[in-house]
Amino acid sequence: MNQILSYIAKASPIHALDARVKLGLLLFFSIALFCMRTWIGLGIFATILLGVMIASRVPLKNYGRVLLPALAILIFIWVCNSIPFDAARSLNALMYVVRISLVIMASFVITFTTTSTQLTDALASILRPLRALKVPVDDIAFTLSLALRFIPLLFEQLGQIKIAQTSRGAQFGSGSLWKRLKTWMVVLIPLFIGFFRQADSVVEAMDARCYGAEERTSLNAQMMRASAWVVLATALAVCVLCALFLLAVKASHSI
Repeated sequence: MNQILSYIAKASPIHALDARVKLGLLLFFSIALFCMRTWIGLGIFATILLGVMIASRVPLKNYGRVLLPALAILIFIWVCNSIPFDAARSLNALMYVVRISLVIMASFVITFTTTSTQLTDALASILRPLRALKVPVDDIAFTLSLALRFIPLLFEQLGQIKIAQTSRGAQFGSGSLWKRLKTWMVVLIPLFIGFFRQADSVVEAMDARCYGAEERTSLNAQMMRASAWVVLATALAVCVLCALFLLAVKASHSI
């Protein structure tokens, strides 16, 4: 379970990319995706994302595993946005859900191909100009990094507690909805108690290392290579070309 949402070491061009480039590409991808209003555009971006996922050399089943827990939420979003039910509203809601799904998958491309340290350094580098405004850039980056590290630990503990409660006779898949919710309480309560204990341990470790006593430094120099700028420029150009193509298609249909 702890491997589902964590870094997977592979020798791929996606792993070799600068973490700041990956975050920039995710931003471009998300903005362009939510600007799309046609199924053709979504299909183009889904194909591009699939190519990136294959290039990352991370097994596609890993991406499927991270999307499965979100299916119930995505279906709920689709149903809520389809009320009152009619064909046009349901299709628009489905398009919205597809956009969210693609952004989730793109986010996990970064999670699988980038270590938490690389993400922390990248966020600190991107937010560095805000230091002039007295914004605690290092603290923000470190907090986000801790959150990313705790996600796989949370899922690992969830699996362990569920197995332990099942061995004690807990039944998670039978009974009424209220009975199932009560059964899940015996998992969630120890989960959150353990989570807060881990948080206390992290705080004590940070205090022991004198965190915050002086400005943090990075082991690796954060210099953008020329190849990284080329990748960013190419991605931006692809987004612009896709937008122009879709505008041309829309204009031809309206004539």
